[in-house]
This record gives sequence, C-alpha cells and structure tokens, in this order.
Amino acid sequence: GSFIEDIVTTTNIDVQNGEIIPTDFSNVLFKGLDSVMQYTIKDEFGKATHLKFLISELSSQAQKSYYDIQNKIKSISTGISISPIDVIRFTLEKAGYTIAEVTGRKYTVDFLKNKQNSTKTNFNQGIVRLRKRENANDAFRRFNDNEVDVLMINQSGSTGASAHAISTPKVKRSEVKQRVMIVLQAELDINTEVQKRGRINRTGQILKPIYDYVMSAIPAEKRLMMMLQKKLKSLDANTSSNQKQSNKIFDVPDFLNKYGDKIVKDYLRENPKVNQLLNNPLNISLASDSDSIEDEQSSKQTLLDAAHKVSGRVAVLSTKMQQDFYNDISERYNDYVEYQKQMGEYDLELEAINLEAVTKFKRVIKVGKGTQSVFGEDSYLETIDANVLKKPFSVLELKNILKESLSKQNQNFTTEQLIFAAKAFHNKRLEDQLLEIQKKYESYQTNLQNELQLKSNDLTPEQKDAIQEKVLKLKQVEASEEENLKKRNGNSLEYILRVFNFFKIGKEIQYPDLVHNEIAFGEDTIGETAVFLGYNLDLNKEGAFLPSKVKLKIAIASSKNS
Repeated sequence: GSFIEDIVTTTNIDVQNGEIIPTDFSNVLFKGLDSVMQYTIKDEFGKATHLKFLISELSSQAQKSYYDIQNKIKSISTGISISPIDVIRFTLEKAGYTIAEVTGRKYTVDFLKNKQNSTKTNFNQGIVRLRKRENANDAFRRFNDNEVDVLMINQSGSTGASAHAISTPKVKRSEVKQRVMIVLQAELDINTEVQKRGRINRTGQILKPIYDYVMSAIPAEKRLMMMLQKKLKSLDANTSSNQKQSNKIFDVPDFLNKYGDKIVKDYLRENPKVNQLLNNPLNISLASDSDSIEDEQSSKQTLLDAAHKVSGRVAVLSTKMQQDFYNDISERYNDYVEYQKQMGEYDLELEAINLEAVTKFKRVIKVGKGTQSVFGEDSYLETIDANVLKKPFSVLELKNILKESLSKQNQNFTTEQLIFAAKAFHNKRLEDQLLEIQKKYESYQTNLQNELQLKSNDLTPEQKDAIQEKVLKLKQVEASEEENLKKRNGNSLEYILRVFNFFKIGKEIQYPDLVHNEIAFGEDTIGETAVFLGYNLDLNKEGAFLPSKVKLKIAIASSKNS
C-alpha cells in the first residue's frame, strides 16, 4: 500500500480519472538507487537543503557501476508486482470467488490485459483507484453468512470480530463451511499473530479450522518460520506450560538456540568462503580451528545468538548456497540433538519419563514453617527404586553389532584407505582455497594498478607512493591469509588422522564421564568402558572428511547405551 501511495503522491496522479501507473517492482528499486545519489546540506541555523549528484559528475568507473546496477534491477525484478495483495485478489476473482477485504490500505490497482496477448494479464501496469472501505463487522458478517467466499485480512482484522464455523440466521448448521486460514505473511508481534488466528478458532465452532502458512522457495525464508516457531514456543510455555503445541502447526528445523549456536560456529569455521561472504559475523579467528587462543569469556560472547545472527545474513547468499547452508546445519543440528538425548544432556525441553519410581526411605531434611502455602511444608530426601529405561547391550547383541560393523568395513574402506582418502580430500581442499585467495588478491591489486594508470597524471608523487604501499600491504595480507589457511588445514587433517589411527573396530576404550570433554586418544583415560563400533561417513556428501562430518559409533557399558 505504501508503494502505491508513494507513486501517487510523487507523480501527482489524478486517482479519480483512473490513471495508469507502473506497478513493476523495479520502480521501487530504481527509486532506492536514485536515493543513493541524494545528499543533504545543513546551514548554521539547521536549515536543510536537499541536493543530488548527477551521473555525469561521477567517474567513468562509478558511472559503469551505476548502469550495471540499473540493468540488474531490470533483469531481476521484472514481473514482480508492487501490490501482491491485488494480484491475489485478481487471481481469486478470476477463479470465480467473491471477496471481502478488511485492510487499512487507501488504493487498489486493477491490472491491464497484455497488449500482445489479450488472454493474459500485464502485472507491470495497472489503473489505480480509491478503495471503497467496508466496515470490518459488515465484512465478517457477510463472510459468516456465506455471502462471500473469501475474507482477506491483515492486522486491521486481527481483533474484535469472529469468523469461526457456526450457524447464523442465514446459514443452517448443514451449510456451515470449514474455515481455512492461509497466512502469507506472519505478524512480527506474536500476540497479534495469535489473535489473528483466533478469528476462526473460537468456542462454539462446529468444525475445527485449518491453518496453512505459505513460504516461497527461497531457503532464507525458513528463518522467518523458525523465528515464528520460537516465539510460539515461548508463548506456549508461558500460557500452557507446553512448548510442543506449536509443533502441531509448524514442522521446520529450529536451530535458533544454544545448540544451534555451536553448530553454526563450527560450520563457518569449516567453510571460510561462506564466512567471508557473510563478513565474518562471529569474528572467528583465522589462525586456528579451535577456541584455544580465545579466553572463555570471549568464546561465550562469540556463541551468544550466533545462529540468529548468521541466519539473518544468509539471505545475501545465492539460493544454492542458502539451501546448502540450511541442509547442512539442519543435519548437523539433528545429529547433535540426538547425541545429547542419548547422553541424557538435552535440556531444551522437559520430557515426562515413566520411571515407575517407588519410595523406599524418606526423611525430613528441612522442617517447614507450617504455613498454608505449599512452600511452607517440610522438605524431604527420598531413596527410591526406579526403572532404568536404557540398558547396555548384552554380550550377544554387542557381538552381532561388531560382526556387522566389520562386514561393512570390508565392503567399504580399510583404515589405510580412509587415511589416504582424507589426505587427498584435505590437499585438494587446500589447493582450491589457495587458488580462491590468489584470485581475490589479484583482483584487488589489478584495481589498484588500474586506478594508478587512469589517474597517473592527476596524482601527486605522495598519492602514487600510497597506492604502491597498498599493493605491498595486500601482498603481505595475502601471504598471512595463506599461512593461516595452511595451518588450519594442517590442524584439521592431523585431527582426522589421529582419529583414524586410534579408533579400530572392536577396540575397548574409556568413555569420559563428562560428555562435554573430548574423547582422549590414550589408554589412561578414566571413564566408562566402551567399544568402538565403526565410522558413520557419507562419502557422497561434500566435505565428508571435515572433523564435524566424521561420526564415531560407540557402544557404552551403561544406561547411555550408544
């Protein structure tokens, strides 16, 4: 609505005469590009004067960049309408549905037919008209009386009126239709969103409603659903003490939590190209693959809301890179959560476990104050008998698992072959990354040399020396970045080789009691007795030999099982 109002006011269009306006979204982007050229000067009295740079005043390189952006806008945005609600309204009416609208917008757009093909509609141009506003209660009444098929609402229709499935003086019980709410854009305020959904879900309804949330195919939109789900979980916990109610509505991977923070940071560390494109949002050190060089407080600060911060920048990546990011993060997150649950360390949600506990002994450890409140009662320490829900493998089960693991290893890779493949992977990865660094800095140096040649006559000797100094500095930075990359790659490879050389199928090891400590590659580790069962590697996936992708299967002689 604001886009259309802006066009009407800036071009002085006479709405009464039904003038035609451009409705292609490129016009909005062109205006944004034009605003970059504007600047404001204020005098000593604070009076502002708005001025604008002329394209002809820019350098030849800046002019080229300006026109390149213009051409990209034309190619990317053509066909996208600035008024999607009118596109929806047009499509529904064309399909034969009648509509009532409850929004606060001032204008509507009637799209024109395509001149080349009269059967098609041109969404790039339309006639702007003043919208005849209908009272919200009247619109809801007509919908409830089956006088219209569709009720289009936004925040303006989120409170007050009801549209749930009930009979009315004009609609018999047998004629009541089930309500379906199709949400195209969720509200930022979760309270408004819940109120909006409540229009069709109320006491006394004959049929339960259906909710459909529509997303585009752009992977970055998953973040919007995750944020909505996170808000709903918080609201569910506050109102019904049940965080899982929202799972009945949404089924999206939700890694916007402390586990996701860790996974996202590891992902950026292993994918420096993505990290660079996102401008290193977590300030990850390039010198090491671990946090050993960071103090504890700095490490915690880096992880704070890491998933939320990084996912917000992922939208600037290409669609393929976005999809790869969400696929990889979701897979890692699900594996990590499953591991936490197996270890009994998962603490994001409360789980009801049927331990069938029986009290064997009970004694008072603190005498209560005797008030009527439950908090004034005595505090007890109890000794109980409870079921162990997870039991260690039996000898026969462990033998069968080891036999299967050894059989799979013979069918796939021996330890020597895994080591050879890991070395080849890391060497190829290092070679590709070094080549990318060389290309990047060659481009920087070429731009500086071009600037020196183009402006050679206009530059002072000091300015020329400064440019040459930049070139030398770039070479030093390039050498430092290459050195850090080689160190990181070497550390990663060394870690993987240590794992492959130490863990052999059937080997007895000691699993540490504290699951947050790394497994020590030595015989003197104190912990729970365990047996190594093999590796879980997907060699068909990219980055199969990165540390986070190499998964170990271990059978533990305790209730943790494996």
